[in-house]
Amino acid sequence: MSPRKIIETLDQDRPVILLLMLSTAFFAPGVYGVIDPAEGEYPEPARRHAVVACGHGEVNERPALLVRNSWGPKWGDGGCGWLTEAFLKPRLFAAATLLEDVDVPCHPIAA
Repeated sequence: MSPRKIIETLDQDRPVILLLMLSTAFFAPGVYGVIDPAEGEYPEPARRHAVVACGHGEVNERPALLVRNSWGPKWGDGGCGWLTEAFLKPRLFAAATLLEDVDVPCHPIAA
């Protein structure tokens, strides 16, 4: 799924699950939870993770996706982060759209 298609899906109020290859930037989000790779930073295929894209916007006038991570509120900005296009494009290897309404209780044990 292309970043453009992900944005179109988000605009239809459908969250998108993103499967990513991580790199150093993901482990240390910057100000406001921005995740942008350093020059020469490459995806690490052995480090894979899934996040939920829940919004989109711009970082430095470039498209970015707002994602929610399962690592809790200490990661990023309250558990969310902005994946820049530079981070996302070489690291996204699969995506899935939730097509049904999902009813998951708020109790943390239910997840």
